[in-house]
Amino acid sequence: MTETTSPVSIALLNFAGTLAKRDPEAFRPQVAMLTHVGYNWRNEGTIVFRLADQAVRVWGAAMLELKDRKYEADKLRTLAPITDRETSCAATATLEALDCALVSHSKDCAASAAGDSGTPEFVGSQAAYAAIAVANSYDDQRRHEVYESAAALLAELRSGFDSLH
Repeated sequence: MTETTSPVSIALLNFAGTLAKRDPEAFRPQVAMLTHVGYNWRNEGTIVFRLADQAVRVWGAAMLELKDRKYEADKLRTLAPITDRETSCAATATLEALDCALVSHSKDCAASAAGDSGTPEFVGSQAAYAAIAVANSYDDQRRHEVYESAAALLAELRSGFDSLH
């Protein structure tokens, strides 16, 4: 993956910026906070892999389950957490074996995190699109919950503190 030298996480800016296009009220303040605070408490690689993990094991699995593909959803949920290139490659292989367009954003996110040509910008936007895809498949209450989970992830990654799950 291509490294960046920005003091602000490029992956998080793209994640928040893409979400802000879909839900401006909730995410524009997050984008402003990221651009004005100007310091990452985590390195970009950690952020990229955490976004890929959420896109695959949470939002990708939710999308499959929503379409009555519980067995495949469980396969994604039980993958090892995506924390490095190796686990990202394993997740990509699992997603490719599913051969399912429903989780294309999750697959692109994991593949980009695993590869030399991947960029933090692309991972951030694909993670956001994975959240948006599942949110758009739900009713208003569940959609709000997906966006709340995205906002919580953004806050967790920005703060440098792991939230309790």
